[in-house]
Order: sequence, then structure tokens, then C-alpha cells
Amino acid sequence: MLASLPGDEDDVTKLEKLKTRDSAKRFKVRDNRDSLPYYVDVVSPPPSRPLGVFALDKNTQSGDLVEYGSTNYEVKKVRQLYRYRSGRGMVMIKKAAEVVEASRLLEERWLQRAMKLGESGQ
Repeated sequence: MLASLPGDEDDVTKLEKLKTRDSAKRFKVRDNRDSLPYYVDVVSPPPSRPLGVFALDKNTQSGDLVEYGSTNYEVKKVRQLYRYRSGRGMVMIKKAAEVVEASRLLEERWLQRAMKLGESGQ
């Protein structure tokens, strides 16, 4: 057991207060990443073609379904493009989403299952 010196208890409590204060700080967003639109491209079948620029939810991720017109699309990949700005650090400048038509995706999955069954039967 260590001997406590006068004033040590105050230093410990001050350190704990600083630690809780620092951990309570929230990350300050330095760019407009939540309001940036998504550049959506249809990637299958190749070559990819642009679908348009849309204001999707900020939490869009792969596997999400997107409806445009009467066609459903599944998000395959989401990318963010960052650029370094002096004094501000890395700033998000663009969001992109790659999508596949839902009907095309179902056909591809069916073909993959059929290929696996064909390989196991030989």
C-alpha cells in the first residue's frame, strides 16, 4: 500500500473529473456529410450506368433496398470520398452508392445455387 501525501487526494479527484469531462465531449462534424447527396450507379450488367443523384438516408449501407420509379434496387456498395483541407483535416466531399436491380440479383443467386448443385452432382 502506498502512503498518501497531503494533496494527493485532490489531484486524483481532479484527474477523474477531467477524464469524465473529456469522455463526454462529442465528435464535432466539420463538414456537411449528413446533407451530401448520393451519386447512384447501376453496376450490373456491365458497363455501369448512372441512375442519378439522390438524397438517401445518411445510414444507407449494403443490403438496403431502394425504389426508383417502379424498379427496386439493392445497394451493393457504398463509398465516401474524402479530401484533406488544411486547418480542417479530412473532409467528406462525395458519397456514392452502387446498386443492382433486385430482379437481376435474384437471377444471379438462382444461377449460383444451380452451379453449386451441378458441381456436387458430378
